[in-house]
Amino acid sequence: PIDVQKTVVAAFRDIDANIFCEFIARPYHSWECGLNEHTNRLIKRFYPKRTDFSQVSHRKIAELEHTFNTRGRKSLGYRSPNEVFLTHLLAA
Repeated sequence: PIDVQKTVVAAFRDIDANIFCEFIARPYHSWECGLNEHTNRLIKRFYPKRTDFSQVSHRKIAELEHTFNTRGRKSLGYRSPNEVFLTHLLAA
């Protein structure tokens, strides 16, 4: 008999490995993830390095998320992530 749980877990690990290969830059290769580096710099404008995020309220983090998700990005044709998401959602 086939162990379905083991098969699903194995498939998930394969998918998970492929996703991480796409989105994590190699150490000391920051040019591979310009948008990630840019976003990190933006976060540091609000919360300096070594900020203890366990002391930051969920509301403050949600406000920062809203700020970033409604801000136009060059890589998205100066549309916000929210606009792009809604466009794809309505097209589906």
